[in-house]
Amino acid sequence: MRVNSGRRLELGGRLLRRSLAPCLVALMLLSAGATCAAGSSRVPIGFSRQEVAGALLLHKAPHSPGMGAIFAVMLAGAGDQRPHETHCAHVAEHMVFRNPLTGGRSLFELVRQAGGRVNGWSGPLHTQFEVAVPHELIPEALRWLVEALFPLCLCEQAFREEIHARMVRDLEYMTTSRVAAAMNAFHEQVYRGTVYEQRLFDVPVTTVTMDAVASFMAREYSPQRLMIVVVANVEEATLVTELNAALNQVPVGPPPARRQVSLAPPPIGHLRLPGFGKPLVLVGLAVDGIEEDDGPLLALGLHLALSRLLAAPPPGLRPRRELTVALRLEGAFCLAVAFEGAATLTAARLERLAEEATHAVRNAAAEFAAGGPDEGQLLELLEAVERASEAQAAPSGIPPYNEAYLAGVTLIPTYQAYSRAPDDFVSEPGAIGPTLARYLPRATCTVLVVSAAAGMAPALIIGAAVLAVAGVILGLALGRWKRRTRRPAVSPPERE
Repeated sequence: MRVNSGRRLELGGRLLRRSLAPCLVALMLLSAGATCAAGSSRVPIGFSRQEVAGALLLHKAPHSPGMGAIFAVMLAGAGDQRPHETHCAHVAEHMVFRNPLTGGRSLFELVRQAGGRVNGWSGPLHTQFEVAVPHELIPEALRWLVEALFPLCLCEQAFREEIHARMVRDLEYMTTSRVAAAMNAFHEQVYRGTVYEQRLFDVPVTTVTMDAVASFMAREYSPQRLMIVVVANVEEATLVTELNAALNQVPVGPPPARRQVSLAPPPIGHLRLPGFGKPLVLVGLAVDGIEEDDGPLLALGLHLALSRLLAAPPPGLRPRRELTVALRLEGAFCLAVAFEGAATLTAARLERLAEEATHAVRNAAAEFAAGGPDEGQLLELLEAVERASEAQAAPSGIPPYNEAYLAGVTLIPTYQAYSRAPDDFVSEPGAIGPTLARYLPRATCTVLVVSAAAGMAPALIIGAAVLAVAGVILGLALGRWKRRTRRPAVSPPERE
């Protein structure tokens, strides 16, 4: 989630702003009059709400020049894939943008021709689509998007081009880039054995068939799972007319699946990447069986507890605050913090540091559960959320684009489950520690160690370099010695 977020205690303020701030705002921004559930009558401030042909439509007219924006959420993701459908949710997201529509051009081409932009993302439980075009083209862009979400068929040429070009590059980056691969490998480790395990590292994307993607979309994409936020200077009646016409022939379909999962990640996992880089250690606490009202308090307690650990990491490790990751599922949550070690660490020393980091995470959570936050820490948090909300000027440079995004994420059930109005936390600070204490005994601690690929460990690289230099020096010395001692096999003729 692209959000930030927490000052009166000097230590707490620094930590909240510089370390776990992004995840904290994700917990708290979706609240206080800005919350909207798909089946709820509450809507974000300034938005209207309508159900159109089974889909949910939110609209706001910002009265600003330039671009308007559409943010759409389809409540279908990797968790809805069947065993033979690895990568299908991700490929489906790409095909929404690249499959030709009526007239032969794709959504991507139509938006780019209009001077706009598109973006998308697929995750375990949902897939999101973002479109920005000039205000007057928003109704048309809405029709393009709906047609792309519910295609009559997929174009084989477009599918092959997407699979063998962009998707191959995407998956290569996701599984080999040091940071991206670490994050994805940690997700895989936490989700192991559940329907959310994606097997990104095991299954080549080129094995995905067009029929499998088409079948996934036909089965999992439905108006009843579709939520659309429009921020644009257009009449709401026009949007309703366009959406009704676009969904006229599409069956309403089933609602999204509701699942309770048990998280049982292994105590330790390893990811070895080619090339040389400083090793990473990601340590997470995973909890399942979370009661509905406990999610926000539990998540916030873990964030505040581990923020203290990032301020005083285990010796030999440096915190990587930007790699803090929160995994949200219905009734299950995992928070992980990351550390970086020296490039010269041996494999044995790295293992010991990973074990020490695991103990440190458990101890930090237990200490916080026993003491809980104080008033100063919570006031810091409120100030941080307020600052972060003000700082949410769209990184895209298109305010409606960002406003549609911020309203749209409030529709996602897993974000709702772990969000709460900031004032609620201040009114019951004494409940945060005990809530965390109640779940800690059954929390699973898991650690991922990311290091150089076998044969490329730092010590081996340094040793190989030393041997290579020594070999060059020895070769030069031996060559000089041979030239000095060499005698010709046949004596040259004497001069006359």
